[in-house]
Amino acid sequence: MHYTNLHVRKSTVLAAAGFSDGQATKALRRFFAQTMPPGIVMIISGCPFQEQQAAAGVSPVLIFSFSVLCVFLILSAQFESWSLPFSVLLGTPTAILGAFLALTLRGFQNNVYVQIG
Repeated sequence: MHYTNLHVRKSTVLAAAGFSDGQATKALRRFFAQTMPPGIVMIISGCPFQEQQAAAGVSPVLIFSFSVLCVFLILSAQFESWSLPFSVLLGTPTAILGAFLALTLRGFQNNVYVQIG
C-alpha cells in the first residue's frame, strides 16, 4: 500500500520452535520499541491478536460465577430441590483442596490434565 509519504509493508513473524505466540509477541514488541523511531506503529493480527482480545474480554470471576450458577441449576433440576445442591457445592472446594494437596505431597505437576480432572 502506498500513501502520500508512507509505504506500508506487511511482514509475517512466526515463533521459533519451542516458543509460544505470547513469547514471540513480547520479544517482537521489545525489539520494535528499541529499533523503530517514534511514530511507527506495529499492528498485530492473527492468533496473537485473538489471544489479546480474549485476555481483555470477560473476567474470570464472572465466568466462574456463571459456571457455579449453571451447576447449581442443573443439580437443582436433577435433585428436584433447591437446598440439596448447596451441600454438594459446599463440599466441592474441600475435595479440590484435597486433590491439590495430594498432588503437592506426591510431587506431581499441576498440568492441564490435572485441572480438567
